Amino acid sequence: MSHFNLWLEKYNLRRAQIIDNWSCLAKDVSSLKNVINIDRMFKPVGISASQHPKMAFVDGGQGIRDLMGLAIYFIRSSAFIMGEKDEDGFGELFLRDLDMNVLPHDNLIKERVELLRDSMEFETALRCVLEHGPDTVVLDGSLFVKAFKKPIDCDEYKRYRQSFEALLRACKQMNTTLLGVSEDSKSRLFTKHLTKTQSIGFPPYMTDSTILRILSPYHAFRTVPFIPEKSMSIIKNRSMSREEFPTAYLQPNANSNPLRIDILGDKDSLVKNIDIIADLCKGSGTYGYPLPLYYSHMDAHIPTKQMDWTVNQIVNYVSRFDGTLADAIMRSPRRMCRPS
Repeated sequence: MSHFNLWLEKYNLRRAQIIDNWSCLAKDVSSLKNVINIDRMFKPVGISASQHPKMAFVDGGQGIRDLMGLAIYFIRSSAFIMGEKDEDGFGELFLRDLDMNVLPHDNLIKERVELLRDSMEFETALRCVLEHGPDTVVLDGSLFVKAFKKPIDCDEYKRYRQSFEALLRACKQMNTTLLGVSEDSKSRLFTKHLTKTQSIGFPPYMTDSTILRILSPYHAFRTVPFIPEKSMSIIKNRSMSREEFPTAYLQPNANSNPLRIDILGDKDSLVKNIDIIADLCKGSGTYGYPLPLYYSHMDAHIPTKQMDWTVNQIVNYVSRFDGTLADAIMRSPRRMCRPS
């Protein structure tokens, strides 16, 4: 049987199963609308003040290349400080940092590089707080997730914890608002909150984002703030942060997916800052993402060609001193040389 005939046979089988599951899902959604108090859960997006506070937006990028005996990583972070000019007095001010190095192979290589990148983002955000005094610092990603990241037995995790805690302390001392903005569409934090507080069961296919888009009576909305539930492993771990991070979802417009926003502070401050974030999302059109944070994302992004060039420079430099060792350790693995 040909590939196409196999595909057609399986497609006809699976689509019938999908429709059966879909009809059950539609019934579950209809019952949810009758149980949940939608007017209490959803609020229309407010109008922020015309003058925004001084804000800094921080994001990072990373690249990894696996070679025969080691991996080469390249990370960088970028902070866009809205309202400040650069040294020449023309463009907006960016604070930047980068690093590159080699790491021996292990099963946690990607996690270790991600920890290094996150640490650099925290350190760049800390520089913003101490050197430029913004009213608000916005990080890419959820503060709740960053605060309670699963521990890993490595030096990179120790640096991660130290830099994150230092940022929290500095924001408290300088009275700086710290926000996290996450595009995570697989989260079930709000679902777990409703399950616990209202004893509601949710279909397994539905994440926070899908539930919110179905239930909301508004094209642009925010949810009421809630405190995400911590797992028992987090509660028992004394080294974890004791902070609470009030959280809410924001859907900036009808075509965008909801953003999850959390804050180092209280629920009232979160509501006020959500309106500001919603206003900053207008410049991105239907994408529905704060435009200054997207500037930081693009500034920190590491293109594939730049990563390849960096790897070549390191390999060529090492080869000048010991060509045999470099050829053995820094050689591309077989899967990279496989004929296409």
